[in-house]
Amino acid sequence: MNREFMSLAKQYRHESINQPPDDWWWLARPSIHAGDAVYLLAQIQPNSFASTLEGLRQWQIDALEVLPRLMQEDGTAGQERPLLQWFRWANAHPEIDLPLLKKRAGRILRAMEANTQTVDASMSCETPYHAPELRIALEAWQAVSANPPSGKAVKKALEEWLDRHHPGLSKDARGRIAMVANWNKRGGATPAGK
Repeated sequence: MNREFMSLAKQYRHESINQPPDDWWWLARPSIHAGDAVYLLAQIQPNSFASTLEGLRQWQIDALEVLPRLMQEDGTAGQERPLLQWFRWANAHPEIDLPLLKKRAGRILRAMEANTQTVDASMSCETPYHAPELRIALEAWQAVSANPPSGKAVKKALEEWLDRHHPGLSKDARGRIAMVANWNKRGGATPAGK
């Protein structure tokens, strides 16, 4: 191979190390493994990370050290979740003291909430086509999926949430809502790390 080609290849490789991620592409994916979530939360494209800290800011280096440890401690290290849930996890975690990560997570969460406001408006009680059980199912799914149960059936966790937040529901309504909001149709307890 000629020297010019090799020089260009080295330059491209150098420029493609530790690049920022395309957040919107990753947010559209159904689930992200915890290992990739660490990089994405640290604002690094997972496949661009090299075993070098070149080009990284101090908060990113700190995130690469702290996040895997916290995931290991709270049992989320082997899990797969949508990226939005990983942002919620990071934003709500009391031990993550990385203001730039929290600011970025908050900005993305606000943007996503703004996009869901049109869905919420269409489910408003002011429309003649109001479906209260559907609205409650969405609330239950959002609340329980933000912190998925480990070692407990998803349906059971949804029913417990409904008991706490909508105690006036009939047993039949609670069952219908939990069935709609349940993302684990296999049934049974959700193993740790899933």
